[in-house]
Amino acid sequence: MKKLLLTSALAALATASFGQFTAGNLVIGIQGTASGAAAITQINKTSGAAGFSVTTTGFRFQTSTAGGGLKVGINGSVYAPGSLDTSTSAPKVARVDMAGNLALAVVQGSVAPRGVAAKDDGTFFVTQLSPAGVYSGSLTFDNSTSSSLNIVGTGATSRIVAAFGADSYVTRASATATSHGVFLNGTSNQVAAAGTPATTGPSDLWLSWDGLTMFTADERTTPGVGGVVKWTRASTAANFTQQYILSTITGGSIEGARFVSAEETAPGQFTIYSATAEGSANRLVKIVDTGAGSAASLLMTAGATENIRGVAVVPEPASMAVLGLGILGLARRRRNK
Repeated sequence: MKKLLLTSALAALATASFGQFTAGNLVIGIQGTASGAAAITQINKTSGAAGFSVTTTGFRFQTSTAGGGLKVGINGSVYAPGSLDTSTSAPKVARVDMAGNLALAVVQGSVAPRGVAAKDDGTFFVTQLSPAGVYSGSLTFDNSTSSSLNIVGTGATSRIVAAFGADSYVTRASATATSHGVFLNGTSNQVAAAGTPATTGPSDLWLSWDGLTMFTADERTTPGVGGVVKWTRASTAANFTQQYILSTITGGSIEGARFVSAEETAPGQFTIYSATAEGSANRLVKIVDTGAGSAASLLMTAGATENIRGVAVVPEPASMAVLGLGILGLARRRRNK
């Protein structure tokens, strides 16, 4: 009975925390290409229709092709790297919670951070170009206090970062094969060797909850090279093996993916959402992963002077409740030891 009441309470808490954004749908970042105007907007994952939107006043997304994206934290908030409106200076991280509240954190460096990912313990990974490297620590979302971050790995080509437990996974693009792909904890350990090394290529990345499946976005427009790349591994101690590359072409569009997110609709079954690589008026596409050759369908196209700068799947309240139970279980086990 106590377990049932606890489950119900957690489910209610999770549901209550989802205010303006609807659980199970998408959020995307939209950046004006001719201005500093930016917004985080809910998108219906079936129809592509826009819903609730938060204007990120005082913030613009990282607009470099080597950075950007949205990542979701364990609390359901969405995070994005960027800077002051109309500027590449004043580096910041934006947070939008599920009730639609915007908060900004100031980070060190002379240019906008390339990527940000929330860890389960409430701290963050941030990739930065200058000074270059992967940083870890706390972010203070008061738009004034400089956040406490420490460099944990160097690498001038570090791009976007994802968190899995206490580990960081970072994309890099380089003409040198050993510096091109996905790297663990400070870019020193190559865990996914993306083919055809070049100074463009791997951009965003998404990992499944068990850490055994990964999707990366490759921005290159060459068919069979650019698009969404699927990777798998047998255990979290192993490296990833590439399975296949999924095309993002819809109609007469170009190839290439810049941002990617996914949801596991059933054990081992994934639906992928990707923002494509055009410099403006890029597309949001959906791919139901049924194997090599799975086709992309168009959900929406950004405006002529806009660019989609990231995509993330809003967690389901039930998933948050189950995760909460898991955390409570771990805490209880530690107390009993």
